Amino acid sequence: MISSRIIESAIHLRKSAISSLQLIDQNSPKLSLGKHNVHGRTVHVIRIFKTINGKQKCFEYSITAPIGKKLLTANQKVFLVRKALAALSSDDLFVTQSIRSISKTPEKPAFPDPDTNVNTPNLSSLSFSIDEWLSLSEWNDPRITNGYRHGNHVFRSKSELMIAQLLEALGLEYKYEPLIMIGGTERRPDFAVLCPETMRYFFIEHLGLLSDARYRMDAIAKMEQYDKAGIRDGIDIIYTTEFGQGGFDIDAAYGKIAGAILAQSKSV
Repeated sequence: MISSRIIESAIHLRKSAISSLQLIDQNSPKLSLGKHNVHGRTVHVIRIFKTINGKQKCFEYSITAPIGKKLLTANQKVFLVRKALAALSSDDLFVTQSIRSISKTPEKPAFPDPDTNVNTPNLSSLSFSIDEWLSLSEWNDPRITNGYRHGNHVFRSKSELMIAQLLEALGLEYKYEPLIMIGGTERRPDFAVLCPETMRYFFIEHLGLLSDARYRMDAIAKMEQYDKAGIRDGIDIIYTTEFGQGGFDIDAAYGKIAGAILAQSKSV
């Protein structure tokens, strides 16, 4: 009975999401990226196409200009919307890749350059919308000297690597360690995960050393800080945990992620 209700809710949510995404896509501006040669120098530009008096006209802006930056964000949103539409329109309603197939063998560490132009939104003003998710900047901490490389990221632990692989298997976009502010304190939640069905995002904090007393106290203080900021456990943020050596349960992480998405669908 419970499982049938969950499947019914998932199908209803998918149909609703497709309708919403189609509407966003139809009302989105027509944009394209390109290059322009200016006095022998190549400039990356973004073009917007508008219909004026029955005629289509093209306006071009450098991606470093203020208007260009706004259009670049809009273009990223259109890309994500269309990617989500393609995934949601598929006949496959369920994840076909077993979460147990996630590799536990890390790649060689890599050392990315730090992002010097980061946005640090104040958590008290967060709406958890797709536009806000696009504005979040990843920390790319260059001090990770013993991390686990996967794609364009270097993760601090093998468990975080497995969470990233699980998110990819579920078709969820994520940002690793985005910078945010909570009551004047800088925080870097491990993941900011965008859900295409709800067009909202949520945080994942992985608490990996709970067997250590000092780490456990710091983790409790962090959770209390999120709670005081009005961040709802199970909807706006979920916590994955492990104890001792090798105590991470990927199935439990899967359940919490699925639960957060279902809870979001009820609160949208």
